[in-house]
Amino acid sequence: MNMKASRMARMVAALLFLLMLGVLLPASAFAEDEMAMDDAGLEAHTVTYQVVGGTWEDGTTEDKAETVLNGSNPVEVPTGMIASPGCTGGTWDTNPGTATITEDTSFTFSFDGEVVPGATRDASNALINDIPASDGYYV
Repeated sequence: MNMKASRMARMVAALLFLLMLGVLLPASAFAEDEMAMDDAGLEAHTVTYQVVGGTWEDGTTEDKAETVLNGSNPVEVPTGMIASPGCTGGTWDTNPGTATITEDTSFTFSFDGEVVPGATRDASNALINDIPASDGYYV
């Protein structure tokens, strides 16, 4: 093999090596990172938020969730909850903002009172229709 062909063969081999390294390295690097996180106790946990007697700020009632690293505090704690007609106040069962997460955890925001069936509110939280409460008074 002449010198030019030998040089070209080495360049092709080096290029193939770099391509293979680029394809294989990311997968193995991720696997190593995952193992290092496990070794350091950095597993992730699901934090679930629930609302009772009201809605989230966007008017929905479905549970919300976020993923939090082991030993960390939640950062996406919902705010601006709206009480349903017949309910007032509202508080977390445990303050999620100061909780240290070490396992899958749920937090519930509950309003006081009983939801008045059939009553609805507009976007400003004003009653759209008056529904009599069980004692005969309107809410």
